[in-house]
This record gives sequence, C-alpha cells and structure tokens, in this order.
Amino acid sequence: MKKRVTPPRKSELRAALGSAKAAFVGVGTFSGLINILMLTGALFMLEVYDRVLPSRSVPTLVALCVLAAILLRSRPFWTSSAGKVPAYRGHTGTNRPPISLPAKASP
Repeated sequence: MKKRVTPPRKSELRAALGSAKAAFVGVGTFSGLINILMLTGALFMLEVYDRVLPSRSVPTLVALCVLAAILLRSRPFWTSSAGKVPAYRGHTGTNRPPISLPAKASP
C-alpha cells in the first residue's frame, strides 16, 4: 500500500507574513518613491549640465526649474506621511489574535 503524503502545514509565522504581504508591498513602494524624490536636486543638476548648458535651451531650463520646485515643495508632505503608511497599511481590520509565540523556558 502507498502511504498518503500530507502536505506540510503552514507555520503561524508564514501565515502572518502572508497576510501582511500587501502591507509590505505598499510600504516598499512608498519608500522607493520617497528615495527617488530625495534625488531631485542631484537629478536636476544632472539634467541642467547634460541638456540645458550644451543646447542653451531656456524653455528646457524653465521646465526643469518648475518641475524641481514642485517636487522639492512636496517632499516634506511625503516624508512626513512616510511614518503613517505602515500603520495604515498594517491595519487589516480583522479581530484576529496575534501570533502566539512559545513560552521561553526559565532557567
């Protein structure tokens, strides 16, 4: 007779991490966008030296200045809300109990 193989059971940790997958993706995406936003000054200077100075294009310079000003003015809003995203995305709205960890044996 063949023995019936049962699939391994999901651990509680794997189940908890799986249920928080959307939160991890949201926080990672938000963090990546903020990190790119922090490069606004460096990217602005790169574009000025690469595109504007060789071509002496004033409309390109004006467009880059307006875009950089908008991004730099919005940076405080995005960085201040960075701490609120994990709390918001981590709230699932369920009344599930937290993971039960095994008790540590006392010596």
